[in-house]
Formats: sequence, C-alpha cells, structure tokens
Amino acid sequence: MLAKLRLRNFRSFKEDTVIDFTATKYSKLKDTNVCGGVLKGCLFAGDNDSGKSNAINAISILLYLLFDDTDFNMPVNFCFFSADRLMEMEYTFRFGKEEVVYSLAFESSGKVMTEKVTLGASTLLDRTDEGARTTLTAENFYGSSRLQPKSLLLKKLYEETHFAQFPVLAKMFDYLISSVYFNASRNMVASARSYSDKDAVTLTEYIELNGVEGINEFFEKLGFLQRIVYRKPQGGPGRIYVKHRGVEVLVPLSMESLGNKVLLNMLPGYLEVASGGGMLIVDDYGANFHNKQSELLLSWFMKHSANSQLFVATHSTCLMKTSLLRPDQIYTLEFTDGHGTVTHRVSDFQPRELQNLEKMYLEGQFGGLPAYAQMQKKSD
Repeated sequence: MLAKLRLRNFRSFKEDTVIDFTATKYSKLKDTNVCGGVLKGCLFAGDNDSGKSNAINAISILLYLLFDDTDFNMPVNFCFFSADRLMEMEYTFRFGKEEVVYSLAFESSGKVMTEKVTLGASTLLDRTDEGARTTLTAENFYGSSRLQPKSLLLKKLYEETHFAQFPVLAKMFDYLISSVYFNASRNMVASARSYSDKDAVTLTEYIELNGVEGINEFFEKLGFLQRIVYRKPQGGPGRIYVKHRGVEVLVPLSMESLGNKVLLNMLPGYLEVASGGGMLIVDDYGANFHNKQSELLLSWFMKHSANSQLFVATHSTCLMKTSLLRPDQIYTLEFTDGHGTVTHRVSDFQPRELQNLEKMYLEGQFGGLPAYAQMQKKSD
C-alpha cells in the first residue's frame, strides 16, 4: 500500500512536499480505515486551483509511467512558475513489515535523470545520467547508451523478469496493476489493466466479463432503487439499461441522469479495487452525487475493502466527519504566491476525535479555505 508521497517541482507543488499516508495515534476507525499501519485512503480538500487534482495526478501518473507504452509527455507536469529544471517524485510502499521506496527525477525535457529503488536498507536499482547499477537481474550494469532517456528502467526490468526473485517488488507491481484512476467530472476511467494482461474496468467490459449480478447485489445491499440490465443481440453491440423500482420501462444508460452515469462508470473500478486490492484514485469525487450517497460509498469502501486505498479530491466538505474519516486521512491544500501548493494535514492540528471537523474547516482552523470565504466572514 502507498505509505508516503514526496513531490518537488511537480505541477503546482513547487517546493519539497511530503504527503504521509501512515496512521497516527488516533484510535477512531482503526479497525476499518487502517491496514498494517497504513491508511486506507485520503481526502484532499481546498479551493479551485489549490492543487487537489495535482495531488491525485501525482499518484496516478505512476500507472502511466510504468505501464503505458505510448510516449508520455512528462514536461507538461513541470511546475510552470518555477525556474528549476529538475522534478522529483518519491513513492513509498509498505507491504507487511517490508518497505519499498521508488525515487525518480526528471529533467525539464522529460529525460530521466535518476531512478532508484530501495528495499529496506538495500539498494536494488540506482540509475544516474551515466548508467544504472542493479541487483534485480543477472546483468548488474546498464550503460547510458542502453537506457531509454525518457523511459523508466524499472518498467523494462519488470517486463523481462516480473521480479520472480523479488516478491515484494512483484507485490508492488500487482498493487499498481490493480489500481484505477477515475475522473468524475469527465466521466473517464483509466487503469494499468489496459496495459497489462489483467481485466479491464470499463462498465461494458466489466459486465461482459462478470455479468450484472455483482453491481445489482451491491445496489441491493446499499438500498439503491435502481438495477441494471444488459442486453446483447446476436451479432450486435450490447446495451446497458437501468431499471428503476416501480417503473416497468427500461431506461437506456445514455438517457440516465449524469449522477447515475458517473456512478455506474465508477462502480467497476470501485468494486474491483475494494475486493482485490490496489488504489482507486478519484478526481472530483462526489461532484454529481447527493451528500448521503458520497458518504455511503466512502464508508462502504473503508469497511469492506481488503488491502485497498481510496484517494479522492473533492469539494464535498460533508465527508469531513469522524464517523467516516480519521483526521490523519484529510489534507487541505491552498495555493500561495511564490510557494505554490501548500498542504495541511488535519491531524497536525490535533483535533479531538469527536470534534466537528467540517465545521472547524469551514471556520478556517485547518487552512485550505478559499480566501473569498474568509473575506465574506470578516465583512459580516
């Protein structure tokens, strides 16, 4: 599971920033929201353009870098208001008692400058501009002429060996392959499964592989009033319909409300990650859901997921409840002149476990509150 993220010069994160996903001293929701000392997700809140989506993209970009075979345009991710020509990213994964740290640095052209993998105190891969030393293969050194300047060596080594001799690294890759990115505002799903031999997670593909029973059973458990029906005439494309309780007519998915479309397109990844592990990374979570629906989906994931994490960027402050999330699962973000995005972890303010976190946030106690709201409060 992802235990820590460090960024520098990435999009709006100009200065060195650490986002920690390890559990703190809070005991509330420990049985449901924590797994092996790592939090089962995090909420990013803040104003528009504060950097919420950039934090989400910093997590999901690893899926593209390690699994996408197309040329990835890394330069667009550099902080555009910084003169620094070096971007740094570091991912710390924890599986049981073992910890893998994967560090990357890119030059503004997109060239990989450094790439390093450590497992505990052991360095498994150390790449610089001059070449790479590794213990992951029988060949211990790759000269610079054999490295693809804009491609990660770890990706190549995984494709060649699948890390059969390094089970922790294999577990990390399985975790990433099982992860899903979902953009709720664009109703778009992307997954490393598309670049691997794993099953895809688009709604139609999910239904054709698994049928509609799993989704309809989920709806039944949570008290949703709709069910889905899938019909595929011989030789023709399949079509998805929604059956509303008390209504006999089947409604084509294309005619459903935006909220139902977003929910149904997110559900395959949501259910797959919750049951099988990995990360569900959602931008603009809850934008098209009723508050109660947003809360219900978040709560169900925390209670029923196994070795899984849910990372969301949202404007739904109703999710800042100690009945749903621990204070160490909430980060507020704000954009500051000269420094870019600054993060505040709610647990650092040491709120009591039964305090109203949403009210405290809206009062400005945790940072990350839009300036116009503060100005309005003062004028009142």
